[in-house]
Amino acid sequence: MYPIASVTSPSSGDVAFTNIPQTFTHLQVRVFARSSYTGNPTAFSGLYINGSPTSNNYPTHLLLGDGSSATASSNTTNNQFTPDSYNIPTATNTANVYGAVIWDILDYANTNKYKTVKVISGFDANGSGRVSLGSGVWLSTSAITQLDITTVNNFVAGSVISLYGITTA
Repeated sequence: MYPIASVTSPSSGDVAFTNIPQTFTHLQVRVFARSSYTGNPTAFSGLYINGSPTSNNYPTHLLLGDGSSATASSNTTNNQFTPDSYNIPTATNTANVYGAVIWDILDYANTNKYKTVKVISGFDANGSGRVSLGSGVWLSTSAITQLDITTVNNFVAGSVISLYGITTA
């Protein structure tokens, strides 16, 4: 695993990694963050590929638990990986609690197949946290050259979003 880029304390709700080198087998995005959003105790952290999230070509599956219940869902009309599912804490949550989201993007440079994505996320807020496990596919054979990571409102100070390249032997 090789570091490609990292952003610490981004000043907005969007982080873009552009001109991703096509020299690795897989990519991994790691988010350690909190949102400034005040309307809910959790905010989504989403990921979209190669520009604007306008097309519905991100079908997903999700398992989500919050300490008192568990749910499973799927969606075939997402315009990114996946709103309201990979949650990070917000300003209305316990102070100084950050969440983690890890996306693995397989075969990102292969132009002969769709791109498979798996994700795990979670945070603990003294019993009110969440954990999720998801998978999806980007319905495109284009090589991935840009990744955008989003949240509701802005990321707060102390948030870190990093991109890694993974090679196989």
